[in-house]
Amino acid sequence: MRRAALLLTCCLTCACANADQESAATAATEPVAVIALAGGATGGATRGVPVDVTIPAAAAQVRFDLAGITQPAGELTAELEATASGEVRRWPVDAASGSVSLTVPIYAVPAGAHVLTLWQGDADVVTRYLVRVSVR
Repeated sequence: MRRAALLLTCCLTCACANADQESAATAATEPVAVIALAGGATGGATRGVPVDVTIPAAAAQVRFDLAGITQPAGELTAELEATASGEVRRWPVDAASGSVSLTVPIYAVPAGAHVLTLWQGDADVVTRYLVRVSVR
């Protein structure tokens, strides 16, 4: 009886590990929409003209490439606010090839206006970007 329970546990563990590997492989091959942003508003300003972007409906993720950020990515957090609903989500920031980027699932960027804010620590706003998204 003890061997049967141990064998069952091993089979379940292997099955879960395979499922994790398959989902990671699937995530790596899913379409990513890339949005390059530069020249956000500094400090607390949110005024300005939004950047109009179109995201393909087939995209599974959206990557924001943020040019001109001099702070190390490890010190930054991104906040994405959908202005129509007021929903705010925080995301970690990635460093890739000397630039700063943010990758989020497509559900976090529905059609409409968004404010993307980069924070250094918990209180200092580095920059804000206004983005108007359409999905096609």
